[in-house]
Amino acid sequence: MSFAHSEMLLIGNRSGHAASRHHSSSCLATPEPHRASSLYSPVATLSILAQLSRNSGELLKPLREHMKRVERDFITLFNCLWYRDFPVSEVHALAGRADWTIHLGLVVRQCSTLLGARALFEQGGRTDAVIRYSDTDTLSFVEWEWKRAHTDINEFSKLLQKTDGAVFQTFIGYSRVADLKATIEQIGKHWRTASKPLITFLITYEVSGRSRRFKELQTYMFAKGKYKKVRSQPALPWEVNRRKANSESEDTA
Repeated sequence: MSFAHSEMLLIGNRSGHAASRHHSSSCLATPEPHRASSLYSPVATLSILAQLSRNSGELLKPLREHMKRVERDFITLFNCLWYRDFPVSEVHALAGRADWTIHLGLVVRQCSTLLGARALFEQGGRTDAVIRYSDTDTLSFVEWEWKRAHTDINEFSKLLQKTDGAVFQTFIGYSRVADLKATIEQIGKHWRTASKPLITFLITYEVSGRSRRFKELQTYMFAKGKYKKVRSQPALPWEVNRRKANSESEDTA
């Protein structure tokens, strides 16, 4: 289901949370122990989000040396904005597939705005989204899929067909914790010979009845036949250890 279509559905029926309680693809979120436009510069908002990102994850130094600044900024923004306007809370802990589709679309749109770009949905040859500075200057094509990322999905094929037209490509997917190794291997096989990097955001989960219990938001970079885990943070904002996060610092030496 597309972001645009899902957004209309949710606006038309704000009682979707109750209906999703019996939906097989619901999420049970309960607490458990190149060229940029002139707008693209380290503005105050971006600086603040970058500072916040240090509280919830750690960039691997060997990878940072080979990543473009815009790639690092996009990763930072996505991880921080993932928590904004979150679809569920500790009190209202259920959200359906359409809710998460809308949430991902909103996160991508906000990231694009802060990078001085635009997010267009169901365009660019029918990808879920495309992030562009102009009609001739594309930052990334974006695909997301609710179905488990190591299964027979076609999102990687669509992104591979458009690698020449973007700085990097983006995939947002879901993986059971037990399937994570298979998921990483499968994505690596798809992206082995790609000419551009693939930034992958994976929401890991465990199954509880017919619902998904989200665990972590993990970020990976696939490039030149290799991959690196860039960062990891709790998928649910109330599970962030605030005391630990607020006391952490980053070694900039």
